[in-house]
Amino acid sequence: MIDNKVKYTNSLIHEQSPYLLQHAHNPVDWRAWNDETFALAEREDKPIFLSIGYATCHWCHVMERESFEDVEVAELLNANFISVKLDREERPDIDSVYMEVCQAMVGHGGWPLTILMMPDKKPFFAGTYFPKRSSLGRAGILDILDKINSLWKTNREKIVESSTYIFTALQAKSEQDFYSELPQDILEKTVDSFTTNFDRVNGGFRQSPKFPSPHQLCFLLRMYRKTGENSTLQMVVKTLKSMAYGGIWDHIGYGFHRYSTDEKWLLPHFEKMLYDQAWLTIAFTEAYQLTKDEEFRTTAENILAYVKAKLTSESGAFFSAEDADSEGVEGKFYVWNVDEITEILGEKDALLFNEIYSIERYGNFQDEASGEQTRDNIPHLSTSLENCALMHKIDSELLKEKLEKIRIKLWEKREVRVHPLLDDKILADWNGMMIAAFAKAGAAFQNPNFTESAERAWKYIQSTMIDSNGGLLHRSRNNKSAIPAFLDDYSALAFGLFELYQTTGKYEYIEECTRLTEETVKLFEAENGGFLQTKKGNDATPFSGQKQVYDGAIPSGNSMMIHTLFRLGTLLQRNDFLSCGIKAIYSFGKQIEQYPTGFAWMLSALEFFTGSRQEIVIKGEIDNAFILSATKRLLQEFMPGSVIMYSDGVSQTPIQTEQYDLKGGNAAVLVCENYHCNLPMTTVEQLDEFISSESTVRGTHI
Repeated sequence: MIDNKVKYTNSLIHEQSPYLLQHAHNPVDWRAWNDETFALAEREDKPIFLSIGYATCHWCHVMERESFEDVEVAELLNANFISVKLDREERPDIDSVYMEVCQAMVGHGGWPLTILMMPDKKPFFAGTYFPKRSSLGRAGILDILDKINSLWKTNREKIVESSTYIFTALQAKSEQDFYSELPQDILEKTVDSFTTNFDRVNGGFRQSPKFPSPHQLCFLLRMYRKTGENSTLQMVVKTLKSMAYGGIWDHIGYGFHRYSTDEKWLLPHFEKMLYDQAWLTIAFTEAYQLTKDEEFRTTAENILAYVKAKLTSESGAFFSAEDADSEGVEGKFYVWNVDEITEILGEKDALLFNEIYSIERYGNFQDEASGEQTRDNIPHLSTSLENCALMHKIDSELLKEKLEKIRIKLWEKREVRVHPLLDDKILADWNGMMIAAFAKAGAAFQNPNFTESAERAWKYIQSTMIDSNGGLLHRSRNNKSAIPAFLDDYSALAFGLFELYQTTGKYEYIEECTRLTEETVKLFEAENGGFLQTKKGNDATPFSGQKQVYDGAIPSGNSMMIHTLFRLGTLLQRNDFLSCGIKAIYSFGKQIEQYPTGFAWMLSALEFFTGSRQEIVIKGEIDNAFILSATKRLLQEFMPGSVIMYSDGVSQTPIQTEQYDLKGGNAAVLVCENYHCNLPMTTVEQLDEFISSESTVRGTHI
């Protein structure tokens, strides 16, 4: 019997993952995923109970409180199962395999992910969250475990048969050949699909729940620039502004929550994930570059202010996330009631804030778990601050100054509350995305502090997360790096380094980007094209040859790598990279045709490849007045079909640049496309004429 008066400690206490450490004092005898654990299951002839989640997952916390901290559940698990806890963010390779199992068996997935499997890792049962006891048609974990234990002891053949069937079916699916060249109009058809599913009232592309999916908006921005179709741009503008006005945006402390549970972007799941901040920064920055709408710039800058304040380590690398819960309650840190606001601000300022940010006496926040209306509020805007100023007959800048003072007062008061958990592990792939975001914003907004943040994060990765053999590692925490990197790590860091080169012109970044890209092709490329999630032959599960291609909350590693292959191949004039990229896209051709909106970033790469790709050569010393002005102008523009190469005649460059030498050595900008270069531009006026002449419609070639 477990003595519940004694704080139980299991083997997870030796792990680095914040998620695993959260469970180190459960009465469940949790073990980590390793060879010793599966050998034990084999010796003791017990099935594996695998529970997968992450540190900032609300429903993972709920299941822990209800079941994994419960002595009755623990005794049943400890007596009859080998219990394994896995952090999905540390081991995305394992999580993705068993998530596919769950989706195939149940029809949906999510976290916590619950898997029961044989000691050989072949699954026979899958689900997500389960309460302790069965009720209202939902099976409880106690009943499930009892039934599985009974079957294991009395009718194991049925379990073995189930696991064999599941394994065979899913392995066969992974070995399917999806190769197909894409139709000429696939990009336009994808825009049509987005248009059909667009929510014209609230923005976004479904009713609820709504995920930001900013890479989809980035695709639409590229298609607007290609076609000039105003409705395509308006889908982006409406969605970005609706999110920035809604409760999914933290109007007091900045940063975006993970997703909205309603169609209006009002009620969020309150986790704040690093990857969301990265891709939303990119989307808002690109929207600003295209439209010059200051609301987009302000939002992008405020996202990065949040990341610098809350998700940046002393070393400069970026932490993973902030939790949804504090004091065991989801969203408690973020919500407000009328009396509290009045006490902090005084009646006059409270009246102004409450009216503008839709604060109600009886609350606008319905707790998702209980379904009950509370007196709490999620601040959100119903319109822009400019419109609010008109309604209040006040200058918009004065209103913004007033509201900023109010925001700071509320923020200072909120800071003394119990904070949500900070997931302080450092992931190579998420850092790569954030490096790209800071670099892109540093360029677009000419903010050297943003660029410095990107460079500091890369220096940490370079010094701490690359082993003695040059191999990249996936996770670092407490300066301890581990877990061989996955495709996403190589792809995201190559993406970030390419953006750093575009912003800074420093050769070291393109050199390292090239190394990572070459390593990716060597270690991950599948025979039939595309890239495996793990290095060839390094599968941690019985399912081999797994590829992740769907662009979900973030783009897949395949999409990010294909994008880099095309841009880097154009910059370096390397046809091997270009050929590898197009072979990869076609290897997923049938899947893309079936569901094109699920491959938005991959199709953004295709749009780049098939469009009139431009190589812009900036030739001259970096401190030359014209070069400084030209670089600034080019970086501030939305030119997704262009890559920039810097050549100062002294530093190393990605390729030999003698072909670009100018008589007299004058500083100049050359635009090269379709295998020829135009006449050099040597004045700001010529450059401005070129930029303004770049029509919305780019045209295409094959």
